[in-house]
Amino acid sequence: MKGIFEVGLLRWNRNHAIGVSPDAICRLVVEDAPDPVLCCLEIKTRVSESTIAKAELARKKHGHFVNCSYGDAVFNDCVPAANRSQVLHQALVTGFQHGVFVVCKLEEGQGSIVQIVAIRISTEKRDEYAKNLCKVVNPLLGFLHNEDVIARGILMDSDFPDWVTDPHRTILKTRAKLYYGHLKLISTEEGDLRPTKPVSIYKHSTQYRYNKHKPGLDKNTEISDRVAFHTTGPFEAKYVFRMLDAIMVNAWRAYQAVTVISPWLRALGSPPSLAQVRTKLHNFVGVEDFVADVALECLRRLAAQKAIPLFPADVPQEEREERQFKSEFAEYKKSMDGQSENLLSRSLLAIHS
Repeated sequence: MKGIFEVGLLRWNRNHAIGVSPDAICRLVVEDAPDPVLCCLEIKTRVSESTIAKAELARKKHGHFVNCSYGDAVFNDCVPAANRSQVLHQALVTGFQHGVFVVCKLEEGQGSIVQIVAIRISTEKRDEYAKNLCKVVNPLLGFLHNEDVIARGILMDSDFPDWVTDPHRTILKTRAKLYYGHLKLISTEEGDLRPTKPVSIYKHSTQYRYNKHKPGLDKNTEISDRVAFHTTGPFEAKYVFRMLDAIMVNAWRAYQAVTVISPWLRALGSPPSLAQVRTKLHNFVGVEDFVADVALECLRRLAAQKAIPLFPADVPQEEREERQFKSEFAEYKKSMDGQSENLLSRSLLAIHS
């Protein structure tokens, strides 16, 4: 063998419902060809004592490296019945006239090659196999590969044979969209197929939507943490404070929506991008200032309820309240010592007390 190459799923160009995924493609030097020929490489590892014994018996009888034709006596001795159609199927899809079947064994954690079988596969064998295979494949899968359906890009109820059940129709409708989209991605204008990127590039719609909005979720988590009330108290207290924190952040977002985004959308006339929304809100009041303003308003209401006379009677009520709460709030902010704790949480505690 001259070179081994990995490949993915290959599709037969004469019937798109038939495909194969060989272990590898290799170049094989054969006696009747001037240059190495391409062929599929199939590797089987024997683990049980019985299968290892059969492989070693075939090697003892025919040698370590074997040349044979598909279906002859040597082929039947060296290739188990369960693997013979697989070799033929690979040759059908790829159009290769040769195949390589490698038998390995695994004993005490050590692997080794038992036998390498080079197989010639005639056109007659492939044609006969294709005829029998298409009799089964076309009624079962032909409707999925109809040119009109592929061009449309989706499956409709009228496309299904009567024997397809409703649950299976739902599954096929979902998966066919990805398959048809994949075909569109790799098809050329001439109708040929080009190599594509690994299937790992495809994302489920749920995963795609989650990832699309994940940066926003992370940013909201960061914002919430900046104004969260961190406490080492019991679980119940932490739960209450977390609820208050969430209410404040949601109120801030709602305030943004009502005062900035809604009027802007009405004036804009068309849906903006997320980047445009972020830019619009960039200079809007920050969450810390919003929480501070709400906390200050709560303190004002608290003072109005308690009506503590801290100033002479000749000072107007409104001015007394303003002076008092500016003083109280200044002392309160000083006591915070730069911590990013939720001012509203402590204010509510003060009101409750």
